[in-house]
Amino acid sequence: MLYNYHLEVAALFFLTCIFIHYLLHRQLPLERTKVFFFYMLTGMIAMAANIASCIGCEHLDTVPVWLNYVFAQILYIVEAVNLFLFYYYTLLLCNRDRTWRIRSLIIGVVPIAAFLAVVLSTPFTGWFYTFDAVRGFCTGPLGSVGYVMILAYTFAELLLVILNRGYMRRSNRIIVILYFVMMLASFGMQLFHRNLLLDGIVRCVVVVFLYVSMQNPGSLLDGGSGRYNGMALRIMVHDRISRQQKFTVVYIYLNKFSNISSVIGYENVDALAAQIGFFLAEIVGEENTYRTEFSSFALILPDDRQTVETAVEKIRNRFTQTWCVGNQELLFETNITVAASPEHFSSVLEMNALRDYMMEQAKLKGTNTLVVADEKIKQEFARQCMVEKAIRRTLSENGIDVYFQPIYSVREQKLVAAEALARMKDEELGNIPPNEFIPIAEKNGTIIELGRQIFEKCCAFIKNELVPHPELGIRSIHINLSVVQCIQSDMAEQLLRIIDEYQVPPGMLNLELTERITLSATDLMRAHMQKLTACGVKFSLDDYGTGSSNCAYLIDYAFPMVKFDKKMMDSYFESETAHLILGGEFETLKKLGIDIVAEGIETEEQVKRLKEMDMTYIQGYYFAKPLPAGEFLKLVREKNINKGTEQENG
Repeated sequence: MLYNYHLEVAALFFLTCIFIHYLLHRQLPLERTKVFFFYMLTGMIAMAANIASCIGCEHLDTVPVWLNYVFAQILYIVEAVNLFLFYYYTLLLCNRDRTWRIRSLIIGVVPIAAFLAVVLSTPFTGWFYTFDAVRGFCTGPLGSVGYVMILAYTFAELLLVILNRGYMRRSNRIIVILYFVMMLASFGMQLFHRNLLLDGIVRCVVVVFLYVSMQNPGSLLDGGSGRYNGMALRIMVHDRISRQQKFTVVYIYLNKFSNISSVIGYENVDALAAQIGFFLAEIVGEENTYRTEFSSFALILPDDRQTVETAVEKIRNRFTQTWCVGNQELLFETNITVAASPEHFSSVLEMNALRDYMMEQAKLKGTNTLVVADEKIKQEFARQCMVEKAIRRTLSENGIDVYFQPIYSVREQKLVAAEALARMKDEELGNIPPNEFIPIAEKNGTIIELGRQIFEKCCAFIKNELVPHPELGIRSIHINLSVVQCIQSDMAEQLLRIIDEYQVPPGMLNLELTERITLSATDLMRAHMQKLTACGVKFSLDDYGTGSSNCAYLIDYAFPMVKFDKKMMDSYFESETAHLILGGEFETLKKLGIDIVAEGIETEEQVKRLKEMDMTYIQGYYFAKPLPAGEFLKLVREKNINKGTEQENG
């Protein structure tokens, strides 16, 4: 039989071009990268052997039978290995754990082992095929074993996609399904056209798709520094974790790097990033150096304490010196974190979350800080993760409690308002303080739902307890808003919808903002305030004086009320300088017609002094700690109603 091997020649040419391109570019040292390399190599060998075998069949009169056996043996052995390698590659794309992968590999070895046993024995038994000088290639009694093996692997790969679709990326699933369809189409065509060789074309198309979508080094490189990027780091970490390797990840964060970029220009920034990346690569190797973000680099090091300490020391020493770019010398402040797998993290998600937590700790300690994961940090991080889960549990059950801390009017000598404060109690963790769960809720976005639940419960409290009882004298409830809430484009509409749903007087709601909120969303926040103020909702500026806020800032936003926190008030009472400065500030605010709330007041002496200087409102433990709704109402009745009655009777 004469074979049409022209398509095989074309496929071999194109696959060779891809292989050369692959060799000329730096590749991420992944397990799947090695499998892909051998898949291409065995594919080219199989194509070459197939072409050689076809030529041998064309020239039976000149090509020795033994040489045709050699070509055929190489072809079938290498094709079998090639089929198995694609099965192995599919297993790696499933992103399952090592135990599952090893078990699946053992199962996958069975078809190739059976096939190789038949092929290797064929020169002696003639089971798979025979060659002679007259008839050429002849199928043996077990000639169908090859087709069975092809179908076995092809359907096995499809089954892997179906069973592991939740673990695989969509593009990976498509490639494997495409391979399945093309193999079946090729298989069907060759049943009717035995002389037409299509295996090479199928192999070539699959390699192109894999190379473009999975193995293309360009998608894993950072253009500015020439290092691997953040995606490459995640892939590499996942690969090492799945192979149960021990390793250490070092993160280097360059403080104010983005600020410097606006000064020296982006071309110089790229040159600077390349310079830093080259220095790091010299220490740990190119394959272990990553630029994960604009201002961050990461290194993967072996799980060896001495090696890690030496590398970190070199990095810290180098960053005490200047970096030269153009005609400028720049000095960077850095924060560095070090964590190991599996000791401190066992997944990419855990690694990223732990990195963020450790970087926060580093920044709290200042610049040029090194934070190395240890048992304490691991426990603190574990606590944060548990609190995060507790927040989600509590919110899913609408279980956030709202406590109320009364606000005292100096002029009226009674309680006239209250600040609503969130409290959380979890079945597993018990009481979780606000200064712990609120920052976590702000980071993971659950603060939006938390804020909504608090606002609804405050509206329900006003509707059910305050509106029906005006004699209580509580005219407003103060509710804190977070930055995350305020950067929602529809925040005002959401709050107005809740107000309308509960039919509460908008004037009984006072929304407390911090300077950080207005600075984070200046125009948007101004728009929110205009919509809500137009409907009667009031606003106050919380923690006044702790940032860069001043009277001009208040005029710009027209806050009718400001609140000074406990720290500021303590300094007013304890420091003569602070007393003079804040005293002048109080007088200025009064002249502007802005009400003042002094927070954190705890002693009778403090209250007396504030009354003497005509403070508008006072809030603090002197009057009461934050109380549940029932206890708060009881306190208000005692202070506002019963006390007033006693004074009248007296």
